[in-house]
Amino acid sequence: MWGSVWFETFIRQLWQVMLDLSPSLLLGLFIAGFVHLYLPPGLVYRGLSRPDLRSAARTSLIGVPLTLCSCEVIPTALGLRGQGASKGATTAFMISTPQTGVDALLVSASFLGWPFALFKPAAAFVTGMIGGALVNRFTVPDAEPRSTPVATAIEPSAGAFRAPCVTACSSCWRRSICGSWRGSW
Repeated sequence: MWGSVWFETFIRQLWQVMLDLSPSLLLGLFIAGFVHLYLPPGLVYRGLSRPDLRSAARTSLIGVPLTLCSCEVIPTALGLRGQGASKGATTAFMISTPQTGVDALLVSASFLGWPFALFKPAAAFVTGMIGGALVNRFTVPDAEPRSTPVATAIEPSAGAFRAPCVTACSSCWRRSICGSWRGSW
């Protein structure tokens, strides 16, 4: 008797978590598609492909004002990585983006005052840069640049578009169920 109540509660809560996460994941996929559609070809590759501090600083600067949560940033970062961004630049984007956004800045300013509100984006920028620099320093750079256009990578025949979506969903699933990230990026 007790086991069935527990299982029913578990399934209900699991469904609620999935319903809560799906809009964020879909919005992140939409933003990744929007970025791919409107950025000139090769812009990401030219500005973010080198594993140096400049590419980490650029993506941190891009990521700080964006209003993306941790679930929305995953597909967007996968899109950047697929267009040729370095591992450090992608990591800097993933660290700095969910920490703050324009909306969070205004809410923080109204509740806590402008000094604290301005500290949040500065801290997000610095931690993103440090994280990107550490990844660039301690990982092996890609053997050959990832310059494959995303348009060819997401053709249904290639099956490559399905993989980032499944990876992002399974990562969030793993995080919500297990309570930690166990997969490799």
